[in-house]
Amino acid sequence: MARSAAIQGRVAEAILDVAANLLAGGGEPPSMAEIAAAAGVGRATLYRHFPTREALLQALSTAARDATATRLAEADLDAVPVTEAIARVARVVAAGGSKYAALISRFGILGAAGAAEQQIGTMIHALLQRGLDDGTFRGDLTVEELGFVLGQLLQAAARMTAERVAGVEKAAALITSVFLHGTERRHDTNADDPANLPTVTRPVSGLAPPFRSCPTVREAGSTDVQARVRSRCGSAGGVGSETALALGAGRGWRGSRAPAPPPRPR
Repeated sequence: MARSAAIQGRVAEAILDVAANLLAGGGEPPSMAEIAAAAGVGRATLYRHFPTREALLQALSTAARDATATRLAEADLDAVPVTEAIARVARVVAAGGSKYAALISRFGILGAAGAAEQQIGTMIHALLQRGLDDGTFRGDLTVEELGFVLGQLLQAAARMTAERVAGVEKAAALITSVFLHGTERRHDTNADDPANLPTVTRPVSGLAPPFRSCPTVREAGSTDVQARVRSRCGSAGGVGSETALALGAGRGWRGSRAPAPPPRPR
């Protein structure tokens, strides 16, 4: 009985592997008959394991999640620096998640979150929180914001490998670089100076374009930077014409008064 169950389990696993490869290969979604033929089993055997196409896709989704959770647990994320752990996560998802990505792109997310998905979420949350605590990530970001961005990039890496846009290593390296470039804390001592923050172009009384204005308090980011913006730009974080001109003269910004109108003809 146990041997028979093991054989049946291997047959089901082989069918899922074939179905995943067919889905990841692009083109029209395979029919149940095509999956049975590619797996080398009869249609009766296929339907005994997976009575409907939806049941097969659900089983494939569950298998992909379980495999990803297992590989992440084996990656020893806690034993390496945060940046290397992010790279390991990217490689695991790019390699093992490509088949799942093919399902997502074709049929949407299947099924509710189970134990495997909760396990994945717990590991990723702990990794991102560690990065905030040890100063790897910028202090103005939250775990939720980091997780959202990383999740989108991981899905992109999985789809890149599923659709053969790039190999596993290249896709993983690309999304790791993009994620860390946007989220790592800058160690340059001038990085938090308001003069080095991105600025926005908005009309300011007494100024004519081109000009650059002082960043608003919201755009300034962390609390200590906001305080310096207020001291330099006023409590509201914006600028008036005199402040803009003074900052322009002192910081090298291009602030200039609007040109005087031409004299009226006599």
